Amino acid sequence: MRVASEKAHSGLPEVGLSIISAAGGTHTLPRNAGRGKVLEMVLSGRRFDAKEAYEFQLVNRVRMLSRD
Repeated sequence: MRVASEKAHSGLPEVGLSIISAAGGTHTLPRNAGRGKVLEMVLSGRRFDAKEAYEFQLVNRVRMLSRD
């Protein structure tokens, strides 16, 4: 089970450094997010928030933080 905080941001920071993801991100992400979304992440280097991670099926749940 994968849970993300509502304030979480994700992406492939290696792209900004002009290196290839060595931790398997480009290999494992397409299984969940699909090829098109992963290509967008790899080619643009754009970061995405927890809501988008949920929509991409990268996380199962987005945990809302208390407002206290």
